[in-house]
Amino acid sequence: MIIHVFDDITEEVGNEFQIVQASNGLEALDIAEKEEITLVITDIMMPKMTGLEFIAKVRSKAEITHLPIIVVTAFSSDVDGPFDGRTFFMSKPFEFKILRSYIIMALKTHGQKAA
Repeated sequence: MIIHVFDDITEEVGNEFQIVQASNGLEALDIAEKEEITLVITDIMMPKMTGLEFIAKVRSKAEITHLPIIVVTAFSSDVDGPFDGRTFFMSKPFEFKILRSYIIMALKTHGQKAA
């Protein structure tokens, strides 16, 4: 199950993956702790908790620290690619076929079924 904070992701890849949407970083963290999540897609800029704060919280919790996270950001095109082996960065705007390939790569890297 993939959790994300973007409206259009469900529309674009929801037929391939089971998607749960959160409206902000705190809600995403709550879902990640309570549901069986296999991947998170987040933005740096979110209400109630930034993406960087969200990543720090996930990485500090033993039960969810393993989750791969795809971070979408408008800050710089220089951040594309893996960050720490579990966190991947993508620049906005992005093509959904590239996001799909990041999802598959992240799931395969972490031993999850990709589709």
